[in-house]
Amino acid sequence: MRVIAGNQLGSGVVIEGGIVLTNEHVVRGHGSVTIATPSGKQYTGTVVSQDAGQDLAAIRITSKLPHYSFDQFRDATENETAKLVGYEGGQWLREIRGIIHGPTQARMERQHQRGMSGSPCFAGGYFVGLHTGDSGNMAYIVPASRCLRFIRRLLGYPEGVLVPIQRPAPTSQPHGHADYATKAELEQLRNQIAELVQITKMLQGQLDILREAGGGQPGPPGNIGPQGIRGPAGPPGVVTVVLVEDGKETRRVPGVASGSNVVVTVNEKAKGGN
Repeated sequence: MRVIAGNQLGSGVVIEGGIVLTNEHVVRGHGSVTIATPSGKQYTGTVVSQDAGQDLAAIRITSKLPHYSFDQFRDATENETAKLVGYEGGQWLREIRGIIHGPTQARMERQHQRGMSGSPCFAGGYFVGLHTGDSGNMAYIVPASRCLRFIRRLLGYPEGVLVPIQRPAPTSQPHGHADYATKAELEQLRNQIAELVQITKMLQGQLDILREAGGGQPGPPGNIGPQGIRGPAGPPGVVTVVLVEDGKETRRVPGVASGSNVVVTVNEKAKGGN
């Protein structure tokens, strides 16, 4: 995308959430800018967030345009082939190729003209950063991970948390790369944590029962005999109860033993009875 802010010209990339990501210095001093597509269509955008320290700015547009999703973000790796895609001279869409040289730099095949600030940098089919400046043919980029944090805070994603995950690389890449979880993946992780919390509470409750019964140290495990589930005859303790159906183990549940009695707490239906 071409970004026009008064006399200031730059480039940008559309990402999910109706946001165009560009450099802060491109839109500095402007609250409203023009976004132009490669086909020549123009849209009005509102600058909604700026970070001068990282040279990042977010422009909100109401029109639905093709965009990059968060799972297409990752940081580049050393010596990876990359390309900048932007409006060189503020008018012509250009691709300039180069090689990644460190986490925030890429050595390009040639020096470029004004208008490439805010150009997305791609490698292996992924968005790996945003061009922010250059020295000769050395281009400086803001890594994708920093761009992602900036945007997700703006969009109010859960606590702004980014969870590193490993995804398989596309066929053009010889190896995988660290990436970041999507909103759905974060929700799944949150549900798993909630399950673990419930299990921990259940076990804590059983320990409390043990303490109230005057138990000291956990006793030996329970066992299964011809008469069914039996507990140890010793002092109260935490045991593992094995549920059997047709001679096969179907489930193991924690229990609290006191004398010859076993108290079992089951949160869901189990085969073979309680």
